[in-house]
Amino acid sequence: MSDAVGYVVTVYNKAKFLAGCLDSILAQDDGPPAEIVFVDDGSTDGSGDLLRDLIAKRGVPQARVVAQKNAGPGPATNRGVREATAPWIKIVDADDILAPFAVRLLRKEAQRHDLGLIYGGMGWYGNEGPRFATPPDEVVTRVFADPVLDALRTCQSGASNLLVRRDLFLAAGGCDERVFIQDQGICPRVAAVPGARIGVFDHVVCLGPAEDAARLMKNQAQILHDETLTALNFLRDHPDLGEAPRRAAFLRCADRAWKRGRKLFGVGAFSLAHYAYRQAKAGILWRHEALIEATLPIFRKGGNVRLMP
Repeated sequence: MSDAVGYVVTVYNKAKFLAGCLDSILAQDDGPPAEIVFVDDGSTDGSGDLLRDLIAKRGVPQARVVAQKNAGPGPATNRGVREATAPWIKIVDADDILAPFAVRLLRKEAQRHDLGLIYGGMGWYGNEGPRFATPPDEVVTRVFADPVLDALRTCQSGASNLLVRRDLFLAAGGCDERVFIQDQGICPRVAAVPGARIGVFDHVVCLGPAEDAARLMKNQAQILHDETLTALNFLRDHPDLGEAPRRAAFLRCADRAWKRGRKLFGVGAFSLAHYAYRQAKAGILWRHEALIEATLPIFRKGGNVRLMP
C-alpha cells in the first residue's frame, strides 16, 4: 500500500497562525505533502481568503480550501478526512507547528510496528518561537497490548501529534461529533475497529502557542467535560464491551469528577461525584453510565463549556 500522507487542517479564526502552520507542513523532511486539505469552519477573521493567498504565494497546487458553515472541530475534521484521498492522514490544528521530522518519525514507527494509529509527544512554545529537540536514532514506541482497554485507561488525546490510516479513521466513524473537543474520541473509536493496532511515543513532534488564550486546552472545564462525555458516548456505543474496559472508563471518569471537581469546582465529600468515585474504586458497575452522566453538570456549572447542537 502506498504510504502517501495527506494533511487535514481545521481552521476557525486562526489567521495569525496560518503562515507558520502551512510552512511547517511544507518543511517536512520526508518530501512534499501528497495533499493539504484546509477546512475553513466558518471563520470570520478572513482565514479562508488568507489561506488561498498563502497557497498561491507558496505555490502549493496540492493544497485546497474547503469552506463550510461553522459546525465545530469534530465535523470539520471529519469533512477534511472525507475530502482527502491519501491512505495516511496527518491531522493538524491550525495554530500548531509541526517538527520538520514529525511525519517521517510517525510513519517510520507506524510501519515498524504495523500500526494504524500512532501518537507522538506534544508541547508548547512561547515568545522565543517553536524549537524542537533533535530526534533520537530510535524512539521507544509503546504498542497497546489491548487497544480498547489501553485507550480508555490512558485517555490518549491530541490531533497534531497523531498519524492515522484514513480507512481506519473512517471505519471508526471519525471524530465523535457529539463532543466539542474533536480529538479525545479518536483513540478509543479507532481501537474498537477489529484488528486495529495503536502505539505512542514521547518524543515531541508538534508545538502549540502557550499564550493563545482562545486555545481549547486553556479551558479545563471543557477538557474535563469532554473527556467524560467522550467516554460515556463510547460506552453507550459499545454495549457489548467487556467488564475490564468498562471499569477502566468508569474509574477514570469518576476520578476526574471527584478529584478534579473537588480541586477546581469545590465538589464536596457528600456529593454524587464522591459516591461514584467510591463505587468505581470498588469495581462495581451498577448504573455506572448513569453515574458518569450525572457528573457532567459539575463541569458545566460555570458556563464555560460549549456543547454541540
